[in-house]
Formats: sequence, structure tokens, C-alpha cells
Amino acid sequence: MWNDDFAHPFTWKYTGEGLHEKVIARFNKQLIIENSQMDIKFLTKQLLLMSNIVHTYPHKAQTEEWKQLCDLLGEKRNYLYSIINSGTKEIQIDKAHQALDRLNAILI
Repeated sequence: MWNDDFAHPFTWKYTGEGLHEKVIARFNKQLIIENSQMDIKFLTKQLLLMSNIVHTYPHKAQTEEWKQLCDLLGEKRNYLYSIINSGTKEIQIDKAHQALDRLNAILI
């Protein structure tokens, strides 16, 4: 039944075009509104993701998005450090500081 009724060939058309820029824009928006639900774990993952994108795929996003992220890292420093310092484990805090330092080093 499955092969007769449901299985059929298809063409995969999704290319991921624009995904990198959307991810950066989404993180920028989270920083702009100073999302109160952002925790150290999520922040660390986002910082590492941004580092990966800027290091591996810098051409996949517009310069404006990168510039805005760079500006926000400076403007929202207190917000970022408040999230990092709210961590309960020393390892978590160290990883978050390293991720932030890494991204700053790449962008600046």
C-alpha cells in the first residue's frame, strides 16, 4: 500500500539561500530587544554559531548585518555580561566568555 499510494519521486528544491543572513538578523534582534529569556547556554551557542558563520561563510550575509552585530556586541556588552555572569557553573561561564572573546576577535 505504501509504495502504491504514498511513495513517489520528488525533487529537492531547498538550497538554504539566505539562511546565514536570517540567522544573523535573528540574533541581532534578540540583542536589540535584550531578550529576558536568553540564558547562558543559548547565548554561548549563538556566539559560537556567529563565529562559525563569520569565519567559514562571511560572504553569505550582507555587510550591514555584520556591522550591526559588531555594533551590538559593543552596545549590549552589559546585557551580554549579565547573562554570562548569571551562569551557575564555572565551565559554562568560561565557555561563554571564550565564545564572546572569539567572536569579538574575528569581527574587530
